[in-house]
Amino acid sequence: MNYLEIDSNGLAIGGVYSSSEDTVPSSWVVISGGAAIGWSYTQGGWNEPPPTNITVDEVRLDRDSLLIASDFTQLADSPYDTNQWAIYRQELRDLPDGYIPTPNPVFPTTPDLLVE
Repeated sequence: MNYLEIDSNGLAIGGVYSSSEDTVPSSWVVISGGAAIGWSYTQGGWNEPPPTNITVDEVRLDRDSLLIASDFTQLADSPYDTNQWAIYRQELRDLPDGYIPTPNPVFPTTPDLLVE
């Protein structure tokens, strides 16, 4: 069996302990339901932690990566629909304005990479 170490509050804090023996430390609980470090163990069951909100700084990092990855679409000799890509890139630039942290931020839809 595989076990996770829990602290006095029931929070999984340790690594996986595997044992085929009947004796395990009292602070170790059998892993079930995908439990992992950060989960809590209460009343005989594992509880997944609530989702973490993505900060505006994290959104900017992702946005910047998407802008860099789409730079080639704006080159003068690009075979792609540069207007669609220009709109997409502007939507990316506008994304952090008024952003409210959420676990699943919505990014603009990437245009098709079809040649004009």
